[in-house]
Amino acid sequence: MASVDNAEGMPYFTAAGLRIAYQEGANASGGDMASFGDIESGTYRYVDAGEGKAADIAAMTEANPDGIEGAFALVRRGGTSDAGKPMTRGQKVKALAPCCAASQLDLTTT
Repeated sequence: MASVDNAEGMPYFTAAGLRIAYQEGANASGGDMASFGDIESGTYRYVDAGEGKAADIAAMTEANPDGIEGAFALVRRGGTSDAGKPMTRGQKVKALAPCCAASQLDLTTT
């Protein structure tokens, strides 16, 4: 489970006992985009979608046999496809779409 707290100075969510700060994204096409900050503070389900490649989606699906509908899918930025080619965010969104996650959160890890 993950908790969202938008009341403090830097908004964050908590997952696996860690506070993870976030900044709002922007829609590259200039259209409207839902704000993560509009989510009510509370507890939400999340799933690990790895780097978003086919093998990661298969592992996520196997680990969640009842589906991930309504969950937040945490996807690491960067990475390569199963064919060894760099993956774009668009490819990751397309790969996750059939899973019906509530949202895809792109994580930058160091």
